[in-house]
Amino acid sequence: MTTIPSLFLIVGLIGSNWLADKWGLKPIILAGVSLTALAELLPLVVNNFVVLMITRALFGLGVGFFNSLLVVLISYFFTGQERLQMLGLQSSFEVLGGVLSTFIAGQLVQFNWHLSFLAYAITLPTLILFACFVPAVPLTISQRRLKANRINPLVLVVVGVFVVNLCRD
Repeated sequence: MTTIPSLFLIVGLIGSNWLADKWGLKPIILAGVSLTALAELLPLVVNNFVVLMITRALFGLGVGFFNSLLVVLISYFFTGQERLQMLGLQSSFEVLGGVLSTFIAGQLVQFNWHLSFLAYAITLPTLILFACFVPAVPLTISQRRLKANRINPLVLVVVGVFVVNLCRD
């Protein structure tokens, strides 16, 4: 159940810059967090294995949409030492969130496997707070920042080879 989100996270990361070029940072980050929330809360009520696998893929895609764009957003709103601190906080909370959600899911699964997905319910207040309080970045500025953060095509080739070899085994 962890390989599918990881593979689709790569797809989301690759596509997020292109989407943000077209529609801006905030809409794509909101779409990614919304997709993540839906993908994490739907398994609370679904028993179908295929649907569960699709939600895992949607979860990875959603995280991929917003993950790299958060760095661009921080770079827009902060400079100098404050930017470095914010990037450090973003990285720290990302890791802390992963550890805590895994721990909480492990505790909740003891009662019912469906309940383990409640560990990700934190995405809902995050979505609301982001939508209400983070201002939009002008499209021309976000496009300039995204162009500076383009993925090197060689990285895509290496990832592609890795995925093909992973699927062969």
